[in-house]
Amino acid sequence: MPDEVERPAVSESVRVVDLIDGLAEFTRAFPGWTGVDGYPLSWRHYVYGMAHLGRAAARETLRAATAAGAAWMRPEQYRQWRADVQAAAGW
Repeated sequence: MPDEVERPAVSESVRVVDLIDGLAEFTRAFPGWTGVDGYPLSWRHYVYGMAHLGRAAARETLRAATAAGAAWMRPEQYRQWRADVQAAAGW
């Protein structure tokens, strides 16, 4: 059953979600939270795990961009981009 935890919206644009791909990603990342049937132990495990994977990806993107330096962006563009990615990363 879904929980009532609010999660920040990263984007207002429509995104196509591949649920099977998400399940496979969850199972690969959290084998201990996956039952012998291949499904998450609970909906909360799945929701938290997928949110964690999104934050982890955003953090890695932020690290890579910071390391490479967004040298070609105008400073105001970089500040806005960084703020968006930091919010997605949960920082």
